[in-house]
Amino acid sequence: MKNNISAVALSTIFAALSIVSFPSLSFADEAAKSAAAPITVFEKYHEAFINAKTYEEVLPFLVQKVVKEMKATPAEERKMMFGFLQSMAPKKINVISTKIEGDVATLQLAIVIPAGKGEDKGLFGNSMKEETTGEVRMVVEDGEWKVEKEKWNTKMTSDQTPPPAPTAEAAVTPLSPFSEGVSKP
Repeated sequence: MKNNISAVALSTIFAALSIVSFPSLSFADEAAKSAAAPITVFEKYHEAFINAKTYEEVLPFLVQKVVKEMKATPAEERKMMFGFLQSMAPKKINVISTKIEGDVATLQLAIVIPAGKGEDKGLFGNSMKEETTGEVRMVVEDGEWKVEKEKWNTKMTSDQTPPPAPTAEAAVTPLSPFSEGVSKP
């Protein structure tokens, strides 16, 4: 039986991931615009994010607008949100494609977690296969690729096989010894 859950809340949560970032790397303008550069920066950002002790460790990977928004958040709320987002973050992300148009890069991401397998147990434990897709928008700011926005969508599928559909014969099978000769409509 397939249970598809559109995780709008997950999209919102992971969009907040773009508020948290990593020490950035310096690239020359030409290197910053190569197809590999945004992927490399995003991978370093993600690695730093999942291993950071504080949100400050990832700020260099974010655009200044997001950094300002993050710093404007009350300290306790910021600390709580950072910890929550870290606990939800998958360990491994696959970059499926990259599209660069001038100073803007869009990365298409995918995370597939088979039920009960892998490092990531997923949001709902081991009983569901989770297929998460994401999109990251990165921009060149001060000559370096920075994360501007992330959005995520999760589709979940149960690994349990549904019961077979009733047959026409089952419709006239007695329900109990007391219902002999009684058939279902």
